[in-house]
Amino acid sequence: MQLGNACSAAKQDARRSLAAVKELARARGETYLEYAKKYLTQRDFRNAKATAVEGRRLCGGLFYLAVQEQLDDLLRDIEVAEAKLLKG
Repeated sequence: MQLGNACSAAKQDARRSLAAVKELARARGETYLEYAKKYLTQRDFRNAKATAVEGRRLCGGLFYLAVQEQLDDLLRDIEVAEAKLLKG
């Protein structure tokens, strides 16, 4: 194998690895978002918050800002729901 071919193969492997990391981040973020929403509809605020925070951590970085923003919005919704529950 020539040096140019080895470098090209290494770059292709790196691109595949990056694609796999991106896909895993997206899948995790979306999965945790759905579970957190499910917990919120069941009024299980503790698990909803923990799940949203973990989902935010797992899909962190520059890849899936839309999912991260949805998780952030859900965390705010959880805080509002908790506050309403405490008020009465």
